[in-house]
Amino acid sequence: MVLERSDGRDCWKTRRTIINVGSIGTAYGSALVRRGKTTIVCGVKGELANSRPENPGDGFLVVNLDLPPLCCPLFKPGPPSEQSQSISQFLNDIVTSSGCVVLSDLSIEGQLVWCLFVDIICLEYDGNVIDAAVLAMLAALTNTKLPKITVSNDNGEIKVSEALEILAVKSQPVTTTFVYQQDGGHVMVDPSFEEEYDAAGILSITLQEDGSLVKLYKPGGLQLPDSVLEQCIAKARSLSKDMWHLLKTVSETVET
Repeated sequence: MVLERSDGRDCWKTRRTIINVGSIGTAYGSALVRRGKTTIVCGVKGELANSRPENPGDGFLVVNLDLPPLCCPLFKPGPPSEQSQSISQFLNDIVTSSGCVVLSDLSIEGQLVWCLFVDIICLEYDGNVIDAAVLAMLAALTNTKLPKITVSNDNGEIKVSEALEILAVKSQPVTTTFVYQQDGGHVMVDPSFEEEYDAAGILSITLQEDGSLVKLYKPGGLQLPDSVLEQCIAKARSLSKDMWHLLKTVSETVET
């Protein structure tokens, strides 16, 4: 039986993805990602801070995803939803597990560190916000340029130069999300809002460029048979190649 999706895609086809960088002039780095109708914007801002005694010389990088009522009636005003908090934690885990930004690179002459805030906002929600958020985060970090900071050895005076330094992004962990039905059959990649709503479970697979597994994210739902999980991982390795190519194209537009 061939499953018919509402937009005519087959089970293993993703929606068109567009990435634009530098869309927020007040941020150190920014990106806008569209995956189908799902639209995500990400901005990176920074503050100077003292490093923690337990991790001297390490900076901070904090990722937060906002799912406001504006993007979908499903979300209500007030504190961050459980879904928003769960995905934010997942994004922070990706940064930590993949080493895409090395925290020691955020050190400033061994005296101060950068604290980077990666704020992601969903402007329109039509399913699979996770994959779009990961791409927006990576593109914004790749686009990030930090002011060059110097600290006087004599009096500790901090000087902020007009010169900018590109943030070193060491890897590009890409996420591919699937939904599935109760029997583990009819697995679909890049689900729309309706497909997420009707699914028995959701699975997000994050991979490094060498194909190694960074993280599996499965927020509840029924378990998948091992054979189907292996099939999804293999498909994620194949589909991620297009996203790495897109991110590489984006990174090449960043001025040195």
